[in-house]
Amino acid sequence: MSSARTTVVTALVDLQSRESSDRRDIDWYLTRCSGVLSTQHPLVVFTEPQLVEPLQEIRHRLAPDSSTRVISLPFDQFPRTRDIPTITAAFDAGRRPPTASSPVKDTPDYIALGWSKPGLLGVAANQDCFGSKMYWWADIALLEVAQPLEGETFDRLLESSDCELHANVLWETDPSEYEDRGRFYRETPFSKVAGGLFGVSANNVSRFSNDFDREVDQCLASGWPTIDEVILGVVVDQHRDNAELSYGPWETLLSNFREPRIAAWHRLRLLRDCHNRALHERARRHYEQLDSAWKSGRIDLGIEEQQVLRDLGH
Repeated sequence: MSSARTTVVTALVDLQSRESSDRRDIDWYLTRCSGVLSTQHPLVVFTEPQLVEPLQEIRHRLAPDSSTRVISLPFDQFPRTRDIPTITAAFDAGRRPPTASSPVKDTPDYIALGWSKPGLLGVAANQDCFGSKMYWWADIALLEVAQPLEGETFDRLLESSDCELHANVLWETDPSEYEDRGRFYRETPFSKVAGGLFGVSANNVSRFSNDFDREVDQCLASGWPTIDEVILGVVVDQHRDNAELSYGPWETLLSNFREPRIAAWHRLRLLRDCHNRALHERARRHYEQLDSAWKSGRIDLGIEEQQVLRDLGH
Protein backbone atom coordinates (compact mmCIF):
# COMPACT_ATOMS: atom_id res chain seq x y z
CA MET A 1 0.00 0.00 0.00
CA SER A 2 1.42 3.38 -0.98
CA SER A 3 1.31 5.56 2.12
CA ALA A 4 1.34 8.76 0.05
CA ARG A 5 -1.66 7.92 -2.12
CA THR A 6 -4.34 8.72 0.46
CA THR A 7 -4.56 11.26 3.28
CA VAL A 8 -7.30 11.07 5.92
CA VAL A 9 -8.47 14.37 7.42
CA THR A 10 -10.55 14.75 10.57
CA ALA A 11 -11.26 17.17 13.41
CA LEU A 12 -12.22 17.22 17.06
CA VAL A 13 -13.86 20.12 18.90
CA ASP A 14 -15.20 20.10 22.45
CA LEU A 15 -18.67 21.43 21.66
CA GLN A 16 -20.16 20.01 24.85
CA SER A 17 -17.98 22.17 27.12
CA ARG A 18 -18.39 25.18 24.86
CA GLU A 19 -22.18 24.92 24.94
CA SER A 20 -22.67 23.32 28.39
CA SER A 21 -25.13 21.06 26.60
CA ASP A 22 -26.33 17.48 26.82
CA ARG A 23 -24.44 16.40 23.72
CA ARG A 24 -21.63 13.82 23.87
CA ASP A 25 -18.64 15.02 25.87
CA ILE A 26 -15.02 15.02 24.78
CA ASP A 27 -14.22 11.80 26.67
CA TRP A 28 -16.79 9.99 24.54
CA TYR A 29 -14.85 10.97 21.42
CA LEU A 30 -11.39 10.34 22.90
CA THR A 31 -12.41 6.78 23.74
CA ARG A 32 -14.09 6.15 20.36
CA CYS A 33 -11.69 7.65 17.83
CA SER A 34 -9.37 4.66 17.45
CA GLY A 35 -10.95 3.46 14.20
CA VAL A 36 -9.89 6.61 12.35
CA LEU A 37 -6.76 7.41 14.36
CA SER A 38 -5.36 3.93 13.71
CA THR A 39 -5.32 4.44 9.92
CA GLN A 40 -1.99 3.59 8.34
CA HIS A 41 -2.56 6.35 5.81
CA PRO A 42 -1.16 9.81 6.52
CA LEU A 43 -3.50 11.59 8.93
CA VAL A 44 -4.27 15.27 9.49
CA VAL A 45 -6.24 16.22 12.60
CA PHE A 46 -7.50 19.75 13.22
CA THR A 47 -8.27 20.31 16.87
CA GLU A 48 -8.35 22.83 19.69
CA PRO A 49 -5.04 23.55 21.46
CA GLN A 50 -5.93 21.65 24.64
CA LEU A 51 -6.70 18.48 22.66
CA VAL A 52 -3.47 18.32 20.65
CA GLU A 53 -1.49 16.33 23.20
CA PRO A 54 -4.09 13.66 24.00
CA LEU A 55 -4.75 13.11 20.29
CA GLN A 56 -1.03 12.86 19.56
CA GLU A 57 -0.67 10.26 22.31
CA ILE A 58 -3.56 8.18 20.96
CA ARG A 59 -2.24 8.37 17.41
CA HIS A 60 1.29 7.43 18.46
CA ARG A 61 -0.01 4.43 20.39
CA LEU A 62 -2.21 3.21 17.51
CA ALA A 63 -0.01 3.99 14.49
CA PRO A 64 3.51 4.88 15.68
CA ASP A 65 5.10 4.61 12.25
CA SER A 66 2.43 6.46 10.24
CA SER A 67 2.69 10.05 9.05
CA THR A 68 0.68 12.43 11.19
CA ARG A 69 -0.04 16.12 11.66
CA VAL A 70 -2.17 17.19 14.61
CA ILE A 71 -2.82 20.87 13.94
CA SER A 72 -3.71 23.23 16.76
CA LEU A 73 -6.55 25.44 15.53
CA PRO A 74 -8.90 27.33 17.87
CA PHE A 75 -12.52 26.69 16.94
CA ASP A 76 -13.12 30.35 16.11
CA GLN A 77 -10.52 29.97 13.34
CA PHE A 78 -12.29 27.07 11.64
CA PRO A 79 -13.37 28.02 8.09
CA ARG A 80 -17.07 28.75 8.71
CA THR A 81 -17.30 29.72 12.37
CA ARG A 82 -17.65 33.32 11.21
CA ASP A 83 -21.23 32.40 10.32
CA ILE A 84 -22.25 31.51 13.89
CA PRO A 85 -23.88 34.91 14.63
CA THR A 86 -25.95 34.72 11.43
CA ILE A 87 -27.04 31.14 12.17
CA THR A 88 -27.90 32.13 15.73
CA ALA A 89 -30.01 35.07 14.55
CA ALA A 90 -31.95 32.85 12.14
CA PHE A 91 -32.65 30.24 14.81
CA ASP A 92 -33.64 32.93 17.33
CA ALA A 93 -36.12 34.22 14.76
CA GLY A 94 -37.68 30.76 14.47
CA ARG A 95 -36.10 29.89 11.12
CA ARG A 96 -35.08 26.31 11.88
CA PRO A 97 -35.53 24.00 8.90
CA PRO A 98 -36.59 20.39 9.56
CA THR A 99 -33.02 19.20 8.97
CA ALA A 100 -31.75 21.37 11.86
CA SER A 101 -34.69 20.91 14.20
CA SER A 102 -32.93 19.61 17.31
CA PRO A 103 -31.95 22.46 19.69
CA VAL A 104 -29.56 20.14 21.52
CA LYS A 105 -27.75 18.69 18.50
CA ASP A 106 -28.23 21.30 15.77
CA THR A 107 -26.66 24.27 17.51
CA PRO A 108 -25.02 27.14 15.59
CA ASP A 109 -21.59 25.81 16.63
CA TYR A 110 -22.46 22.34 15.35
CA ILE A 111 -23.76 23.72 12.06
CA ALA A 112 -20.59 25.79 11.59
CA LEU A 113 -18.39 22.78 12.37
CA GLY A 114 -20.15 20.74 9.68
CA TRP A 115 -19.83 23.60 7.23
CA SER A 116 -16.07 23.72 7.91
CA LYS A 117 -15.32 20.17 6.77
CA PRO A 118 -14.67 20.85 3.04
CA GLY A 119 -12.61 23.92 3.94
CA LEU A 120 -10.44 21.91 6.32
CA LEU A 121 -10.01 19.28 3.63
CA GLY A 122 -8.85 22.11 1.36
CA VAL A 123 -6.35 23.39 3.94
CA ALA A 124 -4.86 19.90 4.29
CA ALA A 125 -4.60 19.48 0.51
CA ASN A 126 -3.11 22.94 -0.02
CA GLN A 127 -0.39 22.21 2.52
CA ASP A 128 0.29 18.97 0.61
CA CYS A 129 2.38 17.49 3.40
CA PHE A 130 2.26 13.95 2.04
CA GLY A 131 1.84 14.36 -1.74
CA SER A 132 -1.42 12.41 -1.72
CA LYS A 133 -3.70 11.90 -4.70
CA MET A 134 -6.89 11.61 -2.62
CA TYR A 135 -8.03 13.46 0.48
CA TRP A 136 -10.70 11.86 2.62
CA TRP A 137 -12.81 13.54 5.24
CA ALA A 138 -13.70 11.06 7.99
CA ASP A 139 -15.58 12.04 11.15
CA ILE A 140 -13.35 11.13 14.06
CA ALA A 141 -15.80 8.58 15.51
CA LEU A 142 -16.88 7.23 12.10
CA LEU A 143 -16.11 3.60 12.89
CA GLU A 144 -18.39 3.74 15.92
CA VAL A 145 -21.25 4.21 13.44
CA ALA A 146 -20.11 2.35 10.33
CA GLN A 147 -18.09 -0.84 9.96
CA PRO A 148 -16.60 -2.48 6.86
CA LEU A 149 -17.70 -5.94 5.83
CA GLU A 150 -15.86 -8.92 7.26
CA GLY A 151 -12.50 -9.29 5.53
CA GLU A 152 -12.42 -5.64 4.48
CA THR A 153 -10.75 -2.68 6.20
CA PHE A 154 -11.23 1.07 6.37
CA ASP A 155 -7.75 1.63 4.91
CA ARG A 156 -8.20 -0.76 1.98
CA LEU A 157 -11.55 0.76 1.04
CA LEU A 158 -10.12 4.27 0.86
CA GLU A 159 -7.07 3.04 -1.02
CA SER A 160 -9.28 1.31 -3.61
CA SER A 161 -11.02 4.51 -4.67
CA ASP A 162 -9.52 6.48 -7.55
CA CYS A 163 -11.93 9.19 -8.61
CA GLU A 164 -12.60 12.92 -8.55
CA LEU A 165 -15.21 12.64 -5.79
CA HIS A 166 -16.61 9.83 -3.66
CA ALA A 167 -19.76 10.48 -1.64
CA ASN A 168 -22.57 8.47 -0.11
CA VAL A 169 -26.08 9.46 -1.18
CA LEU A 170 -28.87 9.24 1.40
CA TRP A 171 -31.54 10.80 -0.82
CA GLU A 172 -31.16 11.87 -4.45
CA THR A 173 -30.93 15.59 -5.21
CA ASP A 174 -31.69 17.00 -8.65
CA PRO A 175 -31.52 20.60 -9.97
CA SER A 176 -35.29 21.09 -10.00
CA GLU A 177 -35.29 20.77 -6.20
CA TYR A 178 -32.82 23.54 -5.49
CA GLU A 179 -33.70 25.98 -8.25
CA ASP A 180 -35.57 27.83 -5.50
CA ARG A 181 -32.94 27.84 -2.74
CA GLY A 182 -35.29 29.42 -0.21
CA ARG A 183 -37.80 26.63 -0.56
CA PHE A 184 -35.12 23.95 -0.73
CA TYR A 185 -33.43 24.94 2.52
CA ARG A 186 -36.70 25.78 4.26
CA GLU A 187 -38.58 22.59 3.37
CA THR A 188 -36.15 19.74 2.63
CA PRO A 189 -37.05 17.20 5.33
CA PHE A 190 -33.95 15.00 5.43
CA SER A 191 -30.20 14.75 4.89
CA LYS A 192 -29.11 14.28 1.30
CA VAL A 193 -25.45 13.19 1.41
CA ALA A 194 -23.60 11.68 4.37
CA GLY A 195 -21.15 14.15 5.87
CA GLY A 196 -19.22 11.55 7.85
CA LEU A 197 -17.10 10.28 4.96
CA PHE A 198 -16.30 11.75 1.55
CA GLY A 199 -13.21 11.79 -0.62
CA VAL A 200 -11.96 14.33 -3.12
CA SER A 201 -9.01 14.06 -5.51
CA ALA A 202 -6.11 16.43 -4.93
CA ASN A 203 -6.78 18.27 -8.18
CA ASN A 204 -10.47 18.72 -7.32
CA VAL A 205 -10.29 19.75 -3.65
CA SER A 206 -10.11 23.50 -4.27
CA ARG A 207 -13.05 23.47 -6.66
CA PHE A 208 -15.12 21.26 -4.37
CA SER A 209 -14.37 23.38 -1.30
CA ASN A 210 -15.10 26.62 -3.15
CA ASP A 211 -18.35 25.25 -4.55
CA PHE A 212 -19.38 24.16 -1.08
CA ASP A 213 -18.58 27.58 0.36
CA ARG A 214 -20.62 29.28 -2.34
CA GLU A 215 -23.53 26.99 -1.56
CA VAL A 216 -23.22 27.74 2.17
CA ASP A 217 -23.50 31.41 1.26
CA GLN A 218 -26.67 30.64 -0.71
CA CYS A 219 -28.05 28.72 2.26
CA LEU A 220 -27.32 31.68 4.54
CA ALA A 221 -28.91 34.06 2.04
CA SER A 222 -32.05 31.92 2.06
CA GLY A 223 -32.41 32.67 5.78
CA TRP A 224 -32.74 28.96 6.65
CA PRO A 225 -29.30 27.68 7.74
CA THR A 226 -29.10 23.91 7.95
CA ILE A 227 -26.68 21.03 8.33
CA ASP A 228 -23.88 20.24 5.89
CA GLU A 229 -25.64 17.04 4.75
CA VAL A 230 -28.30 19.05 2.93
CA ILE A 231 -25.84 21.47 1.33
CA LEU A 232 -23.67 18.55 0.22
CA GLY A 233 -26.66 17.26 -1.73
CA VAL A 234 -26.52 20.30 -4.01
CA VAL A 235 -22.73 20.30 -4.40
CA VAL A 236 -22.48 16.56 -5.06
CA ASP A 237 -25.28 16.85 -7.63
CA GLN A 238 -23.29 19.57 -9.39
CA HIS A 239 -20.21 17.29 -9.41
CA ARG A 240 -22.22 14.18 -10.31
CA ASP A 241 -20.64 13.63 -13.73
CA ASN A 242 -17.23 13.06 -12.15
CA ALA A 243 -18.37 11.34 -8.97
CA GLU A 244 -18.20 7.79 -7.66
CA LEU A 245 -21.35 7.45 -5.59
CA SER A 246 -22.31 4.89 -2.99
CA TYR A 247 -25.76 4.55 -1.45
CA GLY A 248 -27.08 3.56 1.93
CA PRO A 249 -27.87 4.84 5.43
CA TRP A 250 -25.06 6.16 7.63
CA GLU A 251 -24.24 2.77 9.15
CA THR A 252 -23.42 1.40 5.65
CA LEU A 253 -20.86 4.07 4.69
CA LEU A 254 -18.17 1.38 4.63
CA SER A 255 -20.12 -1.82 3.97
CA ASN A 256 -21.77 -0.36 0.84
CA PHE A 257 -18.69 1.60 -0.20
CA ARG A 258 -18.13 -0.33 -3.46
CA GLU A 259 -21.57 -1.79 -4.20
CA PRO A 260 -24.91 -2.56 -2.51
CA ARG A 261 -24.28 -5.28 0.06
CA ILE A 262 -26.69 -4.56 2.93
CA ALA A 263 -29.75 -2.37 3.61
CA ALA A 264 -31.49 -3.26 0.35
CA TRP A 265 -34.54 -1.39 1.67
CA HIS A 266 -32.64 1.86 1.28
CA ARG A 267 -31.68 1.22 -2.34
CA LEU A 268 -35.25 0.19 -3.14
CA ARG A 269 -36.45 3.41 -1.52
CA LEU A 270 -34.15 5.43 -3.78
CA LEU A 271 -35.28 3.42 -6.81
CA ARG A 272 -38.93 4.10 -6.01
CA ASP A 273 -38.21 7.78 -5.33
CA CYS A 274 -36.39 8.24 -8.65
CA HIS A 275 -39.18 6.37 -10.46
CA ASN A 276 -41.81 8.65 -8.92
CA ARG A 277 -39.83 11.78 -9.76
CA ALA A 278 -39.18 10.71 -13.36
CA LEU A 279 -35.42 10.59 -12.78
CA HIS A 280 -35.27 7.75 -15.27
CA GLU A 281 -31.51 7.43 -15.73
CA ARG A 282 -30.90 7.36 -11.99
CA ALA A 283 -33.73 4.85 -11.49
CA ARG A 284 -32.22 2.61 -14.16
CA ARG A 285 -28.82 2.71 -12.45
CA HIS A 286 -30.32 1.86 -9.06
CA TYR A 287 -32.23 -1.04 -10.58
CA GLU A 288 -29.26 -2.45 -12.50
CA GLN A 289 -26.85 -2.29 -9.56
CA LEU A 290 -29.32 -3.78 -7.11
CA ASP A 291 -30.43 -6.47 -9.55
CA SER A 292 -26.82 -7.42 -10.32
CA ALA A 293 -25.87 -7.61 -6.65
CA TRP A 294 -28.93 -9.74 -5.87
CA LYS A 295 -28.49 -12.16 -8.79
CA SER A 296 -24.83 -12.69 -7.90
CA GLY A 297 -25.71 -13.36 -4.26
CA ARG A 298 -23.95 -10.27 -2.90
CA ILE A 299 -27.10 -8.81 -1.35
CA ASP A 300 -30.18 -10.47 0.13
CA LEU A 301 -33.70 -9.55 -0.94
CA GLY A 302 -36.81 -10.82 0.77
CA ILE A 303 -39.76 -12.07 -1.29
CA GLU A 304 -41.56 -8.73 -1.05
CA GLU A 305 -38.36 -6.83 -1.93
CA GLN A 306 -37.85 -9.04 -4.99
CA GLN A 307 -41.36 -8.17 -6.12
CA VAL A 308 -40.75 -4.45 -5.61
CA LEU A 309 -37.54 -4.71 -7.65
CA ARG A 310 -39.39 -6.47 -10.48
CA ASP A 311 -42.25 -3.96 -10.41
CA LEU A 312 -39.94 -0.95 -10.50
CA GLY A 313 -37.62 -2.44 -13.08
CA HIS A 314 -40.19 -2.19 -15.88
